[in-house]
Amino acid sequence: MIVEVTTVPMTRGEGLGTLVLVHDITREKRVQQMKTEFVSVAAHQLRTPLSGIKWTLKMLLDEELGDLNNNRRVRGENLQEQPKNDKFDQ
Repeated sequence: MIVEVTTVPMTRGEGLGTLVLVHDITREKRVQQMKTEFVSVAAHQLRTPLSGIKWTLKMLLDEELGDLNNNRRVRGENLQEQPKNDKFDQ
């Protein structure tokens, strides 16, 4: 169990005491952890197919899979030069 403790001084003239609030934040922490794990897995799943596509495109441009005509080479080179998203291209 994860708890958050807050203390509030209770005063009226002289000190009456301290109010102590204890709040169970176990569920909130678990939800936060699940969100973090989800984002990590989703980013990995998005990055994995992109790596395969990049690898295949490089093989095509290097003509490892056969000859390319000029039109297809230009299209492939244009795809290779697309702006990169730093979150996914690491």
